[in-house]
Amino acid sequence: MIDPRKLVKRLPVADTLLDRRAYAGAGGDRRAALLNALVPLESLGSSLTFAVTPAHPAVLSWPVRLPPLTALLAPGTPLTGAQVVVHTEPSAANRWTWISVSSPDLATASGWTRDVLAQHGFTAVQLDRDGVLDAVALIAGLDGGTASTKLIERGFDSCTMGSGVHACFTWSSAPVLEALTQLPSVRATVGVRLARAGGEFVAERVLKLSAPDPKSLLSAGTWLAQVPLTRLNGHHASAAATTVPVCVPPVWPSQRAWTHIEPAAVAGQSAAWTGSAGIVLGWDVVRQTHAPLRLFQERPVTGVVSSPRLAHLIAARAVSCGAAVTVQGPHPWRGPFGHAAPGPPALASGTPRQPHLLVVDRPSALPSFEGISGSHHAVLVVADPLGPEHVPLLDVADLVVVGELSTPQQALLRGVFSGWLDELSPVPGEVTVLSHGVAARVGITLTGPEQHLLS
Repeated sequence: MIDPRKLVKRLPVADTLLDRRAYAGAGGDRRAALLNALVPLESLGSSLTFAVTPAHPAVLSWPVRLPPLTALLAPGTPLTGAQVVVHTEPSAANRWTWISVSSPDLATASGWTRDVLAQHGFTAVQLDRDGVLDAVALIAGLDGGTASTKLIERGFDSCTMGSGVHACFTWSSAPVLEALTQLPSVRATVGVRLARAGGEFVAERVLKLSAPDPKSLLSAGTWLAQVPLTRLNGHHASAAATTVPVCVPPVWPSQRAWTHIEPAAVAGQSAAWTGSAGIVLGWDVVRQTHAPLRLFQERPVTGVVSSPRLAHLIAARAVSCGAAVTVQGPHPWRGPFGHAAPGPPALASGTPRQPHLLVVDRPSALPSFEGISGSHHAVLVVADPLGPEHVPLLDVADLVVVGELSTPQQALLRGVFSGWLDELSPVPGEVTVLSHGVAARVGITLTGPEQHLLS
């Protein structure tokens, strides 16, 4: 029997010829060449891409549901297609969400898309061409290779693209999308495209897992065992185009294994969650879900922590998620942290892939948060013991994490945060997290390495 893998696996020369065609018109830009290799060259001329975030993102936040794509394709829409892409990496920095749309009238389509998303509580920032290409590079794991570097190597079990190996999956049950966009700590991208076909919709749904090598990719896929997914063997490179935030409306009829025809009632059930990426502090005992701290955003984040032990735990979890951490104080902390001597805050800008956390350990003079700029970096001030002198910091902080408190300390916090602490009675072993009108009682379970580090 003929091994189908031998039929699907392309010769290296074929991949090279396709790469040359993709580089044509890309001006030596590998991002543009990769996009050309995945979608038709003219697609950017009829597509708009928006970076989407909740309108009022808080440091302490939980997943929020995006509107289904059917809301963008409602009757009277100027759009011919709509797409959502959610990308996550094993990093504390962010979860990226994009909405892309296609239309012959891009000016009208831009206003329509912003209005629909605003009605559902989201802010949409339109990307220029360079921003779209940056998104393509991020999703594909594109390295800094030269124009002679191979773009895509097609295979049966996976494809090689950028600096990683990728495998694509699809699913037929629309609600599965909600589970896939609450992703574990693996590099993964979910892409869904939708277009009207008379009274029905044409949908394309693809999950792309990414890893540095085939062995790591196999390990990353083990968590999918309980999800009804179909692996797109032999089609990984073609299916990856659905996870690029440039909208190419799916067509009907189509022979592609990841294309589905479905009525509006089914298409409308397909919605993604976004906005919850961050460091998981613990278990929210009231909401019965994880409590993620979005320390690293497009703006600086500032916080107050009531004990060095809590700050040490947050710092350790930030490092495990890919952040760089500097502790500013009289003595270095045990662990993989940098150290700075006491003085003005040793601020350092971070990046989406390596954010920066500065922990100011019980400073003799409280730092000012005024004038802090940049993105993807956070400052935590250890206020131990917590006292009236910390009220100015509490008033302006984005985040406050407190453990066991004395009666005067509880009264001090009630004065700053009104009745939040009255609603969350203290429980031994739990901490209280306060952030912009949101409060949580969080139980923390330490891992073995964390217990060793914090001992």
